[in-house]
Amino acid sequence: MTKEVKHITGYDRVMIYQFDKMYNGRVVAEQKAEALEPYLDLHYPSTDIPKQARALFLENTIRTISDVNETPYFLMPHIHSTNNKLLDVSKCMSRGSSPIHLEYLINMGVGASLTISIIENGKLWGLIACHHITAKLLSYRTRSMIEFMGQILSGHLSLYRA
Repeated sequence: MTKEVKHITGYDRVMIYQFDKMYNGRVVAEQKAEALEPYLDLHYPSTDIPKQARALFLENTIRTISDVNETPYFLMPHIHSTNNKLLDVSKCMSRGSSPIHLEYLINMGVGASLTISIIENGKLWGLIACHHITAKLLSYRTRSMIEFMGQILSGHLSLYRA
């Protein structure tokens, strides 16, 4: 799967990141540009992807950051005009990212990222995590294709382990 995603998207690194029961993660598959250091079989603590971020990955199965250095823009007004509630952008693919997450990516030398949820029987099994060294903008068609691939992988896991 990582080979196909890398081919379709052109990202420099594509990983499959699997969670254990405590949501610690491990890179279980990887395709990367030759010059990059491998991450295959590296382990990460559950705090790397906090509980609220994992909950968002269940709601919104694809997340893209085209440029980690881009200045964020804010919706105005941020209160809905008819019901006076805050606008809910949790399902928006291009919503703003946590400054801590952006700093994490920058420290890793990542210029753009794409993350696709892998869900098994309603539970977050893992992620397809894509990194690119420079900024990268994917077309809607490409994002939709990759999201569909994530759904297929999720469906196979759910069927296989049912």
